[in-house]
Amino acid sequence: MKHKIICIDAGHGGHDSGAVHGKLVEKSLNLTVALALGKALMTAGWNVIYTRKADVFIEINDRVKIAQKAKATLFVSIHHNAGGGVGGEFIYEHETPESERLATEVMKAFKAVGQKAHGVGAYSKEDSKGDNYFGVLRNGSIIGGIGEYAFIDSNADGAKLTPVGLEKEVEAYFNALQAFNK
Repeated sequence: MKHKIICIDAGHGGHDSGAVHGKLVEKSLNLTVALALGKALMTAGWNVIYTRKADVFIEINDRVKIAQKAKATLFVSIHHNAGGGVGGEFIYEHETPESERLATEVMKAFKAVGQKAHGVGAYSKEDSKGDNYFGVLRNGSIIGGIGEYAFIDSNADGAKLTPVGLEKEVEAYFNALQAFNK
């Protein structure tokens, strides 16, 4: 196993609900997936660190510090999208070349469980200074990115966010990480 320590970030939390559509609340979906993914990875021999294990708010910079303090070599931030689209995407940390390969594995695994790509699927995003646009990806040299599995405000994607659908999402992340770590 190349990477021994992964930091799983359940996006949002506490007073920051993330996207909400009907009974679907992003912070809750993120936590459910993050905890199930962590459990599966630990069973497979990974050392898993979480940024949160309960419905609490953690500042973006503190999420990064948690990963750095644990000496994580992989970082995956679990999210669910909103805004009327359909499909999944993975925004990768552009300063570490292996992050793009991880993004490719994640998108391949999303497709394998029946989720199509939104737009190009895997991409990086920089700010005007050339830094990672998303603060949680400004983590130094940790390989990783932000996964947006589905749009909670889309009927097509919302139907995938049932308990069985969330199991498929966990399966996709697990398979992608296992394939990446060979």
